[in-house]
Amino acid sequence: QQADATLAKAGQAVAAAEQAKADASADLDRTKLLDADIVRLNSEYKKANTALDDARKAEAQAQANLSSKKTGRDSIIQQLQTTQNWLAAHEPLQTLAENWPRWDVLLSQAAKAQSDLREAERTVSDRQQDERKRRQMRDKAAENYTRAETALQTAETQLQTAIQTLAGFDAETLSRRREATAIRRDQIASAERLWSGL
Repeated sequence: QQADATLAKAGQAVAAAEQAKADASADLDRTKLLDADIVRLNSEYKKANTALDDARKAEAQAQANLSSKKTGRDSIIQQLQTTQNWLAAHEPLQTLAENWPRWDVLLSQAAKAQSDLREAERTVSDRQQDERKRRQMRDKAAENYTRAETALQTAETQLQTAIQTLAGFDAETLSRRREATAIRRDQIASAERLWSGL
């Protein structure tokens, strides 16, 4: 009976050791999967970061173009205002008749300035729309970047947890315990056969 009890206890120890080994193997497999996820998430993180940089550069270029067009528009408005003031100050018909060539030039300049102003305003409007699109692209890239960064951090946390779990298992000690248990089992079996013979 004592030998049977010892054998049962040894069998339980072997089963526990086998279960611990199986658990450690599962954790190792999960660690490998997490490594693959981290590689994939790193690639997505880099792509999102590149897209964010491109969106920021495009936005800066659009801002510079918009500022340049606004400056040109302001200059045209100033020219138009100067011409209109001049026309208002020289209203009498006699002056108009006497200085018609000059008026003709000024009116042509005013018409051209008016046309240039409308063109500049259309260009500014187009640039503003482009800027809005660039800003939307930048916001989307930033959102993808944040999502990729969060997923990467989560995967790294899971990897660290799995590594810590694996560190708690000593494969060499489990192997020695298994060998010792097998020897003890064989000894008990031999003792049982000897007892049966007696």
